[in-house]
Order: sequence, then C-alpha cells, then structure tokens
Amino acid sequence: MDYEIAAKKINIEEDGYSLTIGFLDEGEEPHKYVLLQKTLEPDEQDEALGMDVAHIEIEDQARSGYGGIASVAMDDGGLRIRLDEKGKKFLDVAGQLLIAFESPEQKTELQAALQRMSEDDFPLQLA
Repeated sequence: MDYEIAAKKINIEEDGYSLTIGFLDEGEEPHKYVLLQKTLEPDEQDEALGMDVAHIEIEDQARSGYGGIASVAMDDGGLRIRLDEKGKKFLDVAGQLLIAFESPEQKTELQAALQRMSEDDFPLQLA
C-alpha cells in the first residue's frame, strides 16, 4: 500500500551543512509529513556510516533512515518517491510515497532543491 499525503505546506531550508525539504499536511502541527534531508558536503565518516545519501522520514523518527530511495518524479500535481526494499522496510511502507500538492509557489526552488539532493544519489524526473 502506498503512503499518501496532501501537502498544504512545503518547507525548504538550507543551513550550509544540509538541505531539508519538508512536506506537511497541516501548517504548524502536521499529522502527516515527509522530510527529506541530505548533507551537502559529506565527510569520510558520513561516507563510512552510509550517511552520505538522502535521509527520509515519515511521521516519526522511528520511520526514518538513510538511502532507500529508488527514484523521484515530480510533476505539477505532486511528487512520487519510489522506494527500494531497504526504504520500504525502514519506513514500513509496502508501496511508494505519493505527495500531492497544488502547483507550489516555490516550484522553481523545489525543483532546484530536489536536483541538488538527487546528485550522486537517486534518479530524478522533473516534468
């Protein structure tokens, strides 16, 4: 079964060390959310620990992990994140992540953030 969320808010933050993209169903107190985070310049320790790839979390830190993303596709209606077997296991999702949103105001910023996050990590398709 797929994990679906209707994102009413999309938050993109970069702090010089990492890039975070959050999809929230409600503004300040979300019931459902998907967070993607990636270290921008991983060091040797990050690489040795497998933390040089995107980290993904849904709803709770217990449902999170590094890697697990097979591919990401974005169109005007939302985002589809295909998970590999590792991702399905640690997120406890049998299918894929489907994030619906109306064409976001920050579409260009979201596309740019996804492109940076996907570098050397997972295939990205933008429509």
